[in-house]
Amino acid sequence: MNDFTSEPRRSAGNTTVGSSLDTVFSVLSDRYCRYALYYFVQRGVEVASVDELEEAVRLIETRTDRAGISEVRELTETLVETSLPQLERTGAVEFDAHSETVRYCGESRLEEYAAHAAYQELGSVGFRSLEA
Repeated sequence: MNDFTSEPRRSAGNTTVGSSLDTVFSVLSDRYCRYALYYFVQRGVEVASVDELEEAVRLIETRTDRAGISEVRELTETLVETSLPQLERTGAVEFDAHSETVRYCGESRLEEYAAHAAYQELGSVGFRSLEA
């Protein structure tokens, strides 16, 4: 796990990951990236399907009273085409588009700031408010 204080690591695409707060805030500014992080960190799971993440995003949107993408297909497309690749570029997840499986790798700084975001967005119970 990269703690963002050591040398930045390079992804397969030779993109620097974990190198700055810009990366953290860019990821957290995408609510579906943020909600995926909430899911992985709160649940403590390492692998999830796109369908499981889609369900988690919908639950979070319900809990935050945010109007989200109404069609499941549209939300899945947004996760697959935008949010998950963005998380993958940071090294936080590995996304296999063929099997629609996401493996959480963790990024300590993303987790730290996601916890603060969850507190602000979900209330004082933070990640625990995602439990059914």
